[in-house]
Amino acid sequence: MNPLCLFQDECGIPFIQAICASYDFIVIGDINFDAKPFLIPHCLKEKAQIILQTTNRFDIFSDNEWIPFLNNSLNLYPKKIRFVVNNPFEIFWMCRRNIQPSNYVMIRPTGYTPEMFDFDMSQLEKVNKNSVGVVLKANQYKNFLIPALQNMNIKFETLDGFYGGPRTLAKFKTIITLPYQVSVMSLNEGLRQGVSFMIPSQQFFLQMCRQNSDAYEMWQNVELCFEPKSDSLAVSLLTKWTEWWQPDLKELVTYFDSWVDLREKLETTNFEDVGKRAKQYMDIEETRITNAWAQVFGIRKIPSGKKFWKTLECQNEISEVS
Repeated sequence: MNPLCLFQDECGIPFIQAICASYDFIVIGDINFDAKPFLIPHCLKEKAQIILQTTNRFDIFSDNEWIPFLNNSLNLYPKKIRFVVNNPFEIFWMCRRNIQPSNYVMIRPTGYTPEMFDFDMSQLEKVNKNSVGVVLKANQYKNFLIPALQNMNIKFETLDGFYGGPRTLAKFKTIITLPYQVSVMSLNEGLRQGVSFMIPSQQFFLQMCRQNSDAYEMWQNVELCFEPKSDSLAVSLLTKWTEWWQPDLKELVTYFDSWVDLREKLETTNFEDVGKRAKQYMDIEETRITNAWAQVFGIRKIPSGKKFWKTLECQNEISEVS
């Protein structure tokens, strides 16, 4: 039978059961809703462990039945369904939607990118290593960041569309970026190549959100900038639940607290050193990440006394987002 029947809900239980009996692990990447055909008793009673790799909200592209269906499966077979999340916001999002799996672990991306065979790499030689770059990722770049840089008389080059990926960005002195999602793999990809990013601090980013809500529509949707009862709580939530302000990034990127601070740090920061630290950090992370995946699949034993799989217990502070 053609496996495409999975997406049309036409495979039939014997076909699903045969798959679940044939493999030790079944990994559903990115869109967790695609796992629905496997989260039934006929599959979960077989030997396969179901791994939901969650990289972009567990309920994206789902229907109204997904959350109660998933909860029911988790309650009936808590040891057979495991989540591997690649950023902390996935945990926050599950808690806010009353999903609390018994087995989850966070494993971040390695930052590897495929070779771009159809990109003329000789273009990289044309990049001025003293140039400041801006990648036009979302509306807030064109509507907010570009005018702000122009008002501060900060010279920069823009990149849009097919520009060569992180290897191109690494040729620039620094890349000024605004968080346009709670987590993006391009951050890890850039750090692996030694890209030196400049990112607004939590306080300054919160100020941007509040002053330019139209430009930050996505952040309204994820509840972190606009719903907390106080600015201090919002800063705390941004720090804990998004990728951009994690403590281990402190020495790997350059944060700025205002447009004046940005201009001053452009003149005083040794961006080459920052990029080198980022690259070294990602080299070390690669070993930790590959070991973690080896533990997920039982290839590498979990050290005695160490708890690898965690039970999601939603912290009180999550409920404080009104």
